[in-house]
Amino acid sequence: MGRKPMTAEQRAKMRGKILDAARQQFLETGLESLSMRGIATRVGVSSMTLYLYYESRQDIVRHLVFEGFNMLDAELQRAILLGSVRDKIAKLADAYIRFATTNPRYYTAMFRHVSAPEAESVDMELEEAVQATSRRLQRTLENSEYATRDAAQRSSAIWAHLHGWSTLIIGRQVDPAQFNAEKVSDSFLR
Repeated sequence: MGRKPMTAEQRAKMRGKILDAARQQFLETGLESLSMRGIATRVGVSSMTLYLYYESRQDIVRHLVFEGFNMLDAELQRAILLGSVRDKIAKLADAYIRFATTNPRYYTAMFRHVSAPEAESVDMELEEAVQATSRRLQRTLENSEYATRDAAQRSSAIWAHLHGWSTLIIGRQVDPAQFNAEKVSDSFLR
């Protein structure tokens, strides 16, 4: 006699279990070492079983990347709750760098994935998550005295600056102590 089909709840639970195993492997060994076989071993199923829940390894990576962008956005949201625009930009810059340096595997995977050739067809949900950082900066600027000074361009410049610092710090090319969030805020709000 055959097995009973899984309920939607059971399928969701298995998808979560697979993603948890993928996350654990990813955080321990990095994106390059993430394999369907390794995930399957952690879950206790065959590699082929994973394909019943996720299209491919890339689909799992997409979910992890999306998770990383949501984590970053949550950090940035908390950073800009109170204060002057200068304070908010400084707190946002500090939160951005802190996220990148405390979650280097996520941070590296997030930006490597969205710029990878195989990610040509980035779906709308992931594209929305990528743009959230720039929009959060832009809205902070638009709701201030800097609204008339091209908030979109200024927010992109701040994001690029923070991304550069993050990449250099994660790559151990600069000392994190050299980063000064207040100076970043001051330099972009002149």
